[in-house]
Amino acid sequence: MQNGKTLFSSQSAEWYTPQTVIKRVREVFGGWIDLDPCSNSKTEPNVPARGYYTKQDDGLSKPWTGKVYMNPPYGSEIGKWVAKLLSEYEVGKVTEAIGLVPARTETKWFKPLYTFPICFVSGRLKFSGAKSSAPFPSAIVYLGPNIEAFIAGFTSMGNIC
Repeated sequence: MQNGKTLFSSQSAEWYTPQTVIKRVREVFGGWIDLDPCSNSKTEPNVPARGYYTKQDDGLSKPWTGKVYMNPPYGSEIGKWVAKLLSEYEVGKVTEAIGLVPARTETKWFKPLYTFPICFVSGRLKFSGAKSSAPFPSAIVYLGPNIEAFIAGFTSMGNIC
């Protein structure tokens, strides 16, 4: 349900990326995001990208290429989104990626991310459209060759491991 009452509650898996994070992602990527596979809309997207997959498109079943920014649904299906991102990166279709995920470090889906640079966001993010900060910690993970750019862009947001 996407009304103001449930969008940012535990009843919703959707948390729209704050513009400050999007700005940093674009800086790391050199200005452009090729694909947002978890877009809220094709006509009024929260994330500016060259390509979008919405829930109706089923981004998990589509190819991902180029520079990908992923803020997946935070529900029980998050593991499928992380696995898809890792798979597309490992075969070279995704050349660079940044993912914004809840910092659920003990989960099975989070553990493969430890091989990549991760910014553990200090405090709680205030997602776009939310009245208050998230009730959970966030992590921003980077897959790609420009680790120095990721560190420069995100070090002020939290500790990078």
